[in-house]
Amino acid sequence: MKEQLAESFVKDIVGYCNPLSVLPGQDVGFMLGAWNGEGAAEAEIVRLISGDDRPHGTGLIEKSVVSLENIFVKYQILTPGSYGVISDLPAVDVGELTFWFYPTLVRSSRQTLMRQDTLEVCMSDAGLHITSSQDEFYLSASLQERRWYELTLSFGPAPSLKIRSQPIGPGERESAAVVTAHKPLFMPGGDLLLAESDPGQSCFNGRLDGVVIKT
Repeated sequence: MKEQLAESFVKDIVGYCNPLSVLPGQDVGFMLGAWNGEGAAEAEIVRLISGDDRPHGTGLIEKSVVSLENIFVKYQILTPGSYGVISDLPAVDVGELTFWFYPTLVRSSRQTLMRQDTLEVCMSDAGLHITSSQDEFYLSASLQERRWYELTLSFGPAPSLKIRSQPIGPGERESAAVVTAHKPLFMPGGDLLLAESDPGQSCFNGRLDGVVIKT
């Protein structure tokens, strides 16, 4: 049986299970919240056979396991996008920030890879863009979707930005590009936000990994 979602389908209830993964016989909790107000709700635990509801997919196919009644959900703010925070980092006058990023959507609008106070590193289809209270500079690069890149940002009197692409397949070579700024650059200290500039703002579409700060 192939079931299609109604065009008016709206995700009024959001949530997650805690923990995310369990073994047979273990307990699991469901943390639910209401997006458009609060009130009574109904829920059903199903065994998912297929979740591919695309027009050319197999459809949404599920088997009911148990129904949950008499549920009251409260309103909770829903902030789109996932991000990371490294709290209370000291300022860095001379050092190096390195991390890997894997974009899954490259477009003309900027997506924030990391931000700390006035220092921000963004990407777009034109390349990488660095802004700070001291300066701003660009590194022109043709970024591709679903490819790993290593970004290295050095701080000090003569800062630089380097990007290196991870080869895909045995016939491809590693490529790299670098640009040097003309004004000093430093990390101002405080919370380091990854994959967004503020909660739900300028979110990065992709994956980040291997964040290292050397001083």
